[in-house]
Amino acid sequence: MGTLADSYRKMAIDIQAGPNYSHQHRMGMIKIQITPQMAIWLEDETGKFIDTIYVTEKSAKSSWGNVRRPEALPIWSHKRGVKYADGLYMPDRKNPLPDAVTGATAKSSFVKTWAVPNHIKDGVYLLRVEVNNSFDFNETYKEKLPNNHPNYNGVSGQPSLLWEGKVSIGKAFTTRLKIVGHGHPAGQNGMVFSDLDGIDSAKTIVSAITASGN
Repeated sequence: MGTLADSYRKMAIDIQAGPNYSHQHRMGMIKIQITPQMAIWLEDETGKFIDTIYVTEKSAKSSWGNVRRPEALPIWSHKRGVKYADGLYMPDRKNPLPDAVTGATAKSSFVKTWAVPNHIKDGVYLLRVEVNNSFDFNETYKEKLPNNHPNYNGVSGQPSLLWEGKVSIGKAFTTRLKIVGHGHPAGQNGMVFSDLDGIDSAKTIVSAITASGN
């Protein structure tokens, strides 16, 4: 039988879809429905990477055919710190992440429930969620910019946004995460850029993220 302490070592991350969570993109004669790439992970209070909680399947398994997408989730991938044979930090097809932390992108709002592994001690941590929609172009992050342009973005358009908030493992808590910055448009590094000028619809891919421990 579980103890009261065991019940506090579970976390529910409630992702509320915003008005721009999904959009259509035309590729030739075909229209495809785009939903976000997303990573959820834990860091300690010093910023040290602790564990990946969830990553959308395409990012976790590089299932974009032969295309590599370093711009999809650059903050998470660089923080995780695993460099692959081609010099990129996003997982490749030969080295996918395990099914335990992956899943298809939800079509709308969803809740990710996480049982905290035993190796993670009770305490205060930083919960981070990186969100990015492909083909999310605007006047600042335009389509088909030259590779040497500072806003070159592959096929992401607007860069990934980072949401974060503090959580308490081992105690009951409720935390509402906030947007604190964005990733590098082309995924060249894992820096968090606090300036959100030039970013518009990407701010409403997700309308709210709330984490709670029961």
